[in-house]
Amino acid sequence: MMQEIYARGPIACGVSVPDSLMTYTGGIYCDTTGNVAIDHDISVVGWGEDPITLEKFWTVRNSWGTHWGENGFFRVCRGVNNIAIESDCAWTTPKDTWTIPVKHITT
Repeated sequence: MMQEIYARGPIACGVSVPDSLMTYTGGIYCDTTGNVAIDHDISVVGWGEDPITLEKFWTVRNSWGTHWGENGFFRVCRGVNNIAIESDCAWTTPKDTWTIPVKHITT
């Protein structure tokens, strides 16, 4: 996940949404219910580590608007598959079709 984000930017991941995530207002979110039933998609845009607690986290962009969380983003603990964030991710590697103009042939 880190390598892909570093090389080409955000990736899409499925996550579970426990009730406590709905009322998240800030900080590093770590669900304690063990919920891993994926029912929502988000974008993982980066990662970090709290300078005081040294807790590792993913930086996530959500689709619920800027009024939610940390201006529409949240941080979730990293390395433990919390809310299934590390189990169902997808990305693509784009093919360069702009350096040399390539016309697509369609039927």
